[in-house]
Amino acid sequence: MTVAATIRKAGPYTCNGVQVAFPFSFKVFQASDVVVTQTDLSAAETTLTLTSQYTITLNANQDSTPGGTVTLLAAPANLFLITLSSGVALSQSTVLTNNGGFFPATVNDMADRATIQIQQLQEQVNRSVKVPISSSASPDALVASVNAAASAAAGSAAAAAGSVVSAAAQVALAQAAVASAYVGIPTWAVGVSYTHPSVTIRSGLTYITVQANAGNDPATDSTNTYWRRWAFTDAQLALATTGRLIDVQIFSTVGTFTYTRPAGMSSAGFAIVKGIGGGGSGAGCPNSTASNCNIGGGGAAGSYAEVMFTYTQLGATAAVVIPGTAAGVSAGGTNGGDTTFTCAATGVATFYGGGQGSTTGNGSAIGSFSGGAGPSFPLVVNGTVLLSVRGASSELCHRMTATSGFAPGGGRSYLGSYGSSPQFFSSVSFNGGSQSGPGGGGNGSVSANAAGASAGGTGQIGWLAVYSYA
Repeated sequence: MTVAATIRKAGPYTCNGVQVAFPFSFKVFQASDVVVTQTDLSAAETTLTLTSQYTITLNANQDSTPGGTVTLLAAPANLFLITLSSGVALSQSTVLTNNGGFFPATVNDMADRATIQIQQLQEQVNRSVKVPISSSASPDALVASVNAAASAAAGSAAAAAGSVVSAAAQVALAQAAVASAYVGIPTWAVGVSYTHPSVTIRSGLTYITVQANAGNDPATDSTNTYWRRWAFTDAQLALATTGRLIDVQIFSTVGTFTYTRPAGMSSAGFAIVKGIGGGGSGAGCPNSTASNCNIGGGGAAGSYAEVMFTYTQLGATAAVVIPGTAAGVSAGGTNGGDTTFTCAATGVATFYGGGQGSTTGNGSAIGSFSGGAGPSFPLVVNGTVLLSVRGASSELCHRMTATSGFAPGGGRSYLGSYGSSPQFFSSVSFNGGSQSGPGGGGNGSVSANAAGASAGGTGQIGWLAVYSYA
């Protein structure tokens, strides 16, 4: 039979740690004619052994459907390679004798074997180093020249790296020379009188005069009467990195979150937590009757504080809770929620939400009425309070006539950029708005002269930020 012009190789197959069956489609005469090669992650190749490491199932008719399947007894590791190739022996064992049988299948197999052996050698030649046909160099000489070039390149790279190290050393020497020279600053000497201002060096440190002196030693002038330090050593500058700001985490949406202490914080580090509770809502009003009015008081703002927690008080994490808005309703109001920062160790900070506004009942009495009361100061456990502010109360409601007056603005947020002023009304109904900024209270509402029910303004959500220092 004819033998197709095919590459006598299958793969390489990239393994996934599970696959064990690998097909091939070149003709062989027996299972031992297939070579199975495994390549590991370091590119080392191993020829596997038939029966003990794999089996082969050959297709029944190698002329019409050549090939078969190699099945490994154990799946190779992930990303290993499996390559199947031809290993037909380079021999011819068939003998034709005078007056003996002459079978076409035998002759075809003889011709097929020779063709297969040629293809097998061609596959190997294709992977070999070759030189142009007109070249006088041998493949061995070409490989030697490539290796020599690679060695020379490696030497050049090493020399370049050495030059970089040498250059760095020269820079360091130059810096040391400049440092030792101190740009002409004289060394302090006993018995020398110094006018003011003067600069000197003492034991490697630089000093500048506070006043003229007759040779007072700057190294022993602990009260800085005559001298004070003028510059710092590199080691002292390195110490100055302690206390620098290294991380900011801001929590400005509703929900429960986790603050994670940054890896760059030393045991001497700390965090400053700034937070504000949610604002209370303004009060809503039911429909008023004719010649009367209902006024809804504004909601109070949330309390604000700035608190410092040490590395130990913080622990590795802290739970953060940001409360949602306090909704204004058609009667009464809703208290603002608390913003909380609860450390995994010992520190706790609670930023209280603002109180709700209350409704001044249907009536015509002239006067001023209170809105939502501001909450208490934030509660801090095992932390240092740097700043603590109670939430602002709502503005007063004013009934000027039976059906007119001023509806109050909500408590203004400590973080707000502006606030709503009291709003005049006369025989109308309107809903309350909201103060700006997180923690702002909702504005009050009005229903006058049977103009319809109204809803109080929405209290703003809480907010928290953590500034971490090394």
